[in-house]
Amino acid sequence: MKFKCFYFGLFIIPSLTLNAQESMFLQKNHSVSMEVLGLTYNYESPIAKRVTLIGRLGMQGGAGYSSSLGSYYAISPAISFETRFYYNILKRESSGKNIKGNSANFLSLSTWYISNPVIEHKSSGADFFAVTPQWGVRRVYWKHFMLEAGAGISYFFNLEGDSKTNLMLNLRLGYMF
Repeated sequence: MKFKCFYFGLFIIPSLTLNAQESMFLQKNHSVSMEVLGLTYNYESPIAKRVTLIGRLGMQGGAGYSSSLGSYYAISPAISFETRFYYNILKRESSGKNIKGNSANFLSLSTWYISNPVIEHKSSGADFFAVTPQWGVRRVYWKHFMLEAGAGISYFFNLEGDSKTNLMLNLRLGYMF
């Protein structure tokens, strides 16, 4: 268990200690976003030329199916930190495409702490952590409306030593301030 906590801290602690740097391409932004089973407040700040750190706080949902339980879902309070590398933002900018609100493709590593569910159906009801490397696309339309889609593999674990890995698919709609 100490091994898992070490790797979780390995990704979180460096992200928290980095100083934000101004970037000519990436922009700081505040947004509220909605997913299929969640609503979060997000703050994104550049920490390098094509890298940002995103902090999220809100309600996060999940759903799935298992052969033993059938379908299940849960909505829980959650906090997240995500380091994001916008790998094609320079190309988009040089070709005259929209980069408003960091509209670009990205690779990221997100870490979540998800608390006991407030709404659930056949879920375990325990606090857990999730670490997810993912590939995604963000586009901002009409200066304020954000659309994100992503896919990755999530590794879930709790302090009791339970863990599992699942496919993560994400669709996020949001409003940027």
